[in-house]
Amino acid sequence: MLIPLIKSKFRLPKLPIGYLRRENLSKKLENGLNENKKVTLVVGNAGYGKSSIVSDYIQSSNIPYLWYSLNESDTDLVVFMNHLIKGLKISLPSLSDNTLELIVSAINPIDSLHNIIGLLIEDLSIQVSEKFIIVIDDYQYLRDSEPISKAVEYLIEYLPENIQLILISRYMPNIKKLPQLRLRQQVEEINTSNLKLSKEELEQILSQQLNEKINDDDLNKIYEHTEGWIGIVVLLTQVYLSNSMLKEHIANLTDKNQPIFDYLASEIFELQDDKIKDFLLITSLLPKINNILCLEVGLENIQDNLEYLKKINLLEKDNEEFKYNPIFRDFLRERAKETKLFFEVQDLYNKVALYYQKKEQLENALEYFFLSIDYEKAEEILIKIAQDLIYSNRLDTLNKFLLKFPDEFIESAPKLQIYFGEIKRLWGNYTQALEHYHKAEHDAKCQKDDSTLALSYVYQSIIKASKGEVGDKDLIDEALKIFDQNDQHGLAFAYNTKGITYLFSERIAESLKYFEISLKYYENVNDSIGQAKVLHNLGFAYSMLGSFEHSRDTYERSIKQAESVGKYPYIMTYNNIAIIYNYSGDFNEAHKFAEKALNISQKLQYKRDMSYAYWTLGMISTNIGDPSKSEDYFNICLSIGLELGDRQVQAYALSGLSELARLQGKLNKAQDLIEEAIRRRDLPLDNQGVIELLMQKSAIFLDLGKSQIVKHDLEVYLLPKVEKLQYKYYLNHIYLYLAIIYENTDKNLSEKYSNQTYNLIKENNYYFFLTQQKYLPKFLKKKLEVKSVEVNITKPSQIRFQCFGEFTTYIDGQIISNKDWTGFKTKLTLAYLLHNPKGVTKEQLANLLYPDMDITRTAINVILSRLRKAIEPDLNKNSVSKYIIFNEGKYLFNFGTSYSLDTEEFNYLLKELSEIDTEDKKLVVLRKIVDLYKGDFLNDFNSEYWSQIERQVYRRKVESAFEQIFNIYYKKAEYHEIITLSEKEISIDICNEKAFQRKIKALIALDRKDDGLKHYKIMKNMLKSELGVEPNNESYMLYQKLV
Repeated sequence: MLIPLIKSKFRLPKLPIGYLRRENLSKKLENGLNENKKVTLVVGNAGYGKSSIVSDYIQSSNIPYLWYSLNESDTDLVVFMNHLIKGLKISLPSLSDNTLELIVSAINPIDSLHNIIGLLIEDLSIQVSEKFIIVIDDYQYLRDSEPISKAVEYLIEYLPENIQLILISRYMPNIKKLPQLRLRQQVEEINTSNLKLSKEELEQILSQQLNEKINDDDLNKIYEHTEGWIGIVVLLTQVYLSNSMLKEHIANLTDKNQPIFDYLASEIFELQDDKIKDFLLITSLLPKINNILCLEVGLENIQDNLEYLKKINLLEKDNEEFKYNPIFRDFLRERAKETKLFFEVQDLYNKVALYYQKKEQLENALEYFFLSIDYEKAEEILIKIAQDLIYSNRLDTLNKFLLKFPDEFIESAPKLQIYFGEIKRLWGNYTQALEHYHKAEHDAKCQKDDSTLALSYVYQSIIKASKGEVGDKDLIDEALKIFDQNDQHGLAFAYNTKGITYLFSERIAESLKYFEISLKYYENVNDSIGQAKVLHNLGFAYSMLGSFEHSRDTYERSIKQAESVGKYPYIMTYNNIAIIYNYSGDFNEAHKFAEKALNISQKLQYKRDMSYAYWTLGMISTNIGDPSKSEDYFNICLSIGLELGDRQVQAYALSGLSELARLQGKLNKAQDLIEEAIRRRDLPLDNQGVIELLMQKSAIFLDLGKSQIVKHDLEVYLLPKVEKLQYKYYLNHIYLYLAIIYENTDKNLSEKYSNQTYNLIKENNYYFFLTQQKYLPKFLKKKLEVKSVEVNITKPSQIRFQCFGEFTTYIDGQIISNKDWTGFKTKLTLAYLLHNPKGVTKEQLANLLYPDMDITRTAINVILSRLRKAIEPDLNKNSVSKYIIFNEGKYLFNFGTSYSLDTEEFNYLLKELSEIDTEDKKLVVLRKIVDLYKGDFLNDFNSEYWSQIERQVYRRKVESAFEQIFNIYYKKAEYHEIITLSEKEISIDICNEKAFQRKIKALIALDRKDDGLKHYKIMKNMLKSELGVEPNNESYMLYQKLV
């Protein structure tokens, strides 16, 4: 269901004729923007002129703005955010749709609210460089909406200071941090005492409206009774058009404490005849006043009555409709409740509901059927719109409607129980969802409601599938028997669920048939969300069967269907496409899709999906030879799995770490990790969920030379199971491993399995698989020679950061020049983000970039904008940065992208060094460590305290590495290597006396004393000129040997 853009919500209120400008209040509103207040509150009862004052301020300021007028329909978070963003796009057409996509894609937007608002703030920071005003009028409608209150609190906290947020409300907004904002003087407030007219302002209005001056006694009397309430004053001047008429009624104002409603009743309402009174009362209860609606509810003499009321100033025209003065309208509604019979009001509301139903405005119709207490009709309307509310993620609205039904009605309404269950299921509360589905089943049986009974069966089965259990095929079959064959939505859902049930009960090939049937039904009813869901399941089934090209094409169709209705595709669709590309060696595409999966899961805070995206990135990094990155990704995946208590995620992470260890030759560690992964999976060894882990274990055991154990596991557990399941990709592994095992013991069997491997590779384009194998059987090699095997392996484009020496950034090998950085502070910001992975706030950046200076947020926005432009020169103005993200009030470098960072690799190598026990292997790693060190850490940021500390730490670590290498080379008497390495050490620090000593010692050992003497003199001059010192005793002893 698309949420329509109601343009009247964004219309700036017109100023009343003869509006009196109130300079003191305009000044307070200006202070809200110019003094960088976080929020401006305008709070007071109806008729105090709140909207007019703010409208006048906006019109006189000529500042771009959004005016958003609320009503009861805006209390749903999805609706509110939709209107807010679409309203902003009227003034800011370049604002991206990313936030809207995020809202409609979140299962529960409240859980992702921080990131939703963060994305919007980030977009506004880019789009709004000058002043801008956001006004939310009639905020009292949101008083009881906690999610929207939270959203507005985030706006208050994070909006750039060049954007003013004004909230207009009858009651004080529910802002939890309001006391702190007041204490810090970060809120500008206009309240009832400010809004009241002064006696001088009252005199100006009366004189202007009546075209003559009013005497002091009359002025005092009016002021005393109206208490500066401008709405009452305006109403008086509208009804009593001359000073003489007003005087006559002023004389009747005797009781100062007489309620203003009583006064209006006696002085205005009671003057009308009975027919006009009735017309006034009925129209006050209508949502709007126009000829068509008045006719629909059975009113007579409509045009004459409207013209009469307009003539006596009780009605004013608002475009094609009429409206009462808000104070008078409130009075009329109170009087209607007192005087109209209950059934009369009910009947009126019923007619309004039917009017809206005729106009296909079903949500409005539903509201008025509730008011008319016609619950049967309300249920009928809700059934029509419920699925659209679910698809558009408006679960709050659906829940609100359901709760309006009385308990006794719900008890006997099985379809409503289904909707309650759906809300609970989508919010992840499976236990409560099942309770509702069971209740729906019971009631549907009692009422012989086959359609709802069938749905209850399907939903019960889908709950089991959602929990990772095997669905109940009998329930689904029973549902399909009793479904009305015209209920294509129901049938589509049932067949999709049946497909899922078969998928997880090891009948994957059969599941394809049911997914295809489901897809046809969804196509018949043009349901894109349903199609996206089924295509995802279909793509997953194809991938399990090893039909990767078919799977990828199906997944991409799923993405297109979801995007066609403005929703994010399923996160796992992106992730699974990434896995398929990884299997085929296209690491560039694999990384692109895994990044998308990670990015969306981070925005939506879907931690399980996030863990799988990290695992996929880890596997890609392993395949492209980036072990430091892959280990980080697998460890993040593992930490999320432990946090969630999800043993399946833990098993995946451990399997990734195991594969990394295997490729590094750490076979015992790889074995321990994969066996722990199998234990965490906690499933029988022939279960399909363990097959991938057992395949990995077989590869490790083959490398360990345990071929007999592998042979037993493959032939007893895996081969029968995988052949039955038709998992071609894993079957390919098994045939290859058996061909290798039998090569030296049974030539015929080896050739048989080689042939089977070759056929599978040829039929399914598994050629990249061959490039990953350490050994191929001779017979298979011979067969492959007939076909020229070419695998196009692509690596993701990469941004590379060098922090040792001068901070340098490379994009696909090209250095970003100083000119492109447009300033030192831009580079410094990036370096700081790279070494603060938890993120930094704008305040922290301000302290870093402008210490001891009071600067605006705008200055930080400029730096961040320059940074994005430098590292993403092709980034569109309205696009979100791939590398620099905003999350929970902090800016972060996106470590899920394809990048390399020398300090990360340096630390990884140090960790690897601690696990090595042989000297030769240590030497290889130590050389890599010192080769990475191009100079002191960020040596062009000498004045930055945070970098100075890190610089000292890295210097000590690299000095230790040099020391260990020299010790090894001295043992081996490899003096040429010592000379080369000491020259590198000197190039890092030209005053490093110890490095000079090492070089001189090596030259002496090689009997090159002349060269040694030359270097001694260079060292002596350098120490004298740079440090003002003489060589130490050890250097002097070496000099004695030279001469």
